[in-house]
Amino acid sequence: MSGISFALATAEHATAEALKALPPREWMVFQDVCWPGRRHTDIDHIAIGPSGVFGIDTLARPNGRLRESAVRGVAVAASQIAGLICSVPRILVTPVLCFWGDDESTGWAGEVRVCSAGNLAATLASRPVVLTPEQVRLVTLELDIVLREAVVPHPA
Repeated sequence: MSGISFALATAEHATAEALKALPPREWMVFQDVCWPGRRHTDIDHIAIGPSGVFGIDTLARPNGRLRESAVRGVAVAASQIAGLICSVPRILVTPVLCFWGDDESTGWAGEVRVCSAGNLAATLASRPVVLTPEQVRLVTLELDIVLREAVVPHPA
């Protein structure tokens, strides 16, 4: 494994660990999500809870600069997530860039929420409640079905 791959895997693991701070009875998290119909496209995490649906990508932040391509990429991924969900409005799906190794990140880059692994759970949980427990369950089921089909081969 190259140094870059190892660093990214470590960063994604740190994000996954940070998401464990969300109350498990209220939140569902999908890890390392592959897209239906696309072989090499994924998003690191999808979190569904009372404050909405969040498409989360993890990124290192070199020299304190935010990469425009990363902002665009996670925004597109969140839009694609919204397209997979019928049970809630698209506006309730928020793209999130989570920076590894930077506990100071907070704010917005356009429509993308920016935070760090150190404040990720608090950032998601502190947003206004917009989904009922039933809606969280429905979104989770919808995504589970669609995403499972992305990785299960269909007979010819």
